[in-house]
Amino acid sequence: MADLSESLNGVILTDPNRVYWPRDHITKRDLAHYYDRVTPYMLPYVLGRPLSMVRCPGGLLELPPEIRRGRRRVHVCFFHKHPSNGFPGPFARITIPESGGPAPYITITEAGSLTALAQMGTLEIHVWGATWPDIENPDTLVFDLDPDPAVPWRELADAARLVRDLLSSAGLSSFVKTTGGKGLHVVAPIKPEHDWERVRVFCRRVAENAAGEAPDRLTVDMSKAKRTGRIYIDYVRNNRGATAIAPYSTRAKERATVAVPLRWSELSGRIRPDTHTVRTVSNRLRRLEGDPWSGYFEIGPSQSIPTA
Repeated sequence: MADLSESLNGVILTDPNRVYWPRDHITKRDLAHYYDRVTPYMLPYVLGRPLSMVRCPGGLLELPPEIRRGRRRVHVCFFHKHPSNGFPGPFARITIPESGGPAPYITITEAGSLTALAQMGTLEIHVWGATWPDIENPDTLVFDLDPDPAVPWRELADAARLVRDLLSSAGLSSFVKTTGGKGLHVVAPIKPEHDWERVRVFCRRVAENAAGEAPDRLTVDMSKAKRTGRIYIDYVRNNRGATAIAPYSTRAKERATVAVPLRWSELSGRIRPDTHTVRTVSNRLRRLEGDPWSGYFEIGPSQSIPTA
């Protein structure tokens, strides 16, 4: 029998023809080569960050109708954040104190880390808002704008701009990305000088101020009933241990969508939260003139959250 494997970035891909996204016929090989293509763009935003994964080793299965839940297919996927020492690949392995005791995490160190995640059926990469070893002082703020399905794109884009403007009034530059789902993330790099609680309080105040300016369109209430027809501003992703989808990560959705950094001006165009897929991101990167998040790592004194 032929050896159904191949190597990329020093990682062996077994069964590279395994289909991960049946609708788009995206295979394990396709995913590994996608991450290899976006490595220069993605690595700066994920290096050294504790990560959690959504793994679907068998892919997003096309299951028979009798075992579907309503209109949603049952996917054989699971959330994984504490890999054992045997989890293969070139990663840094770290230990983080948690309420139940010390817990193991992995962090991405190189292109081979992304290849290894593809090999292990990782269809989503979620990262902390802090970088090892300074794990108790976050360096990233994330506001997840999660719209009710009835909310039009224009209102979602306006909400993102409102959060941007509130952050700007506090002296913080911010950036926007699609989630590969139905929402947007407004992201602000900050100096890692405050603990999680201080950062959480600041983010809650920003989210509450935004909701206060447009209470008919925005809410910070987690209750599904209170979110009907509105956009939920999820600021609790800034809690210790919470994660957000990484820039350029794929999503475990029916289509092989990707979370993509945008220029703010693109919110006025045709782009939508689920526009880009594994098949289209390479073309986008070829067309771009410069990094859409140019200036992200220019963290000066101004990128400090207010202390009052």
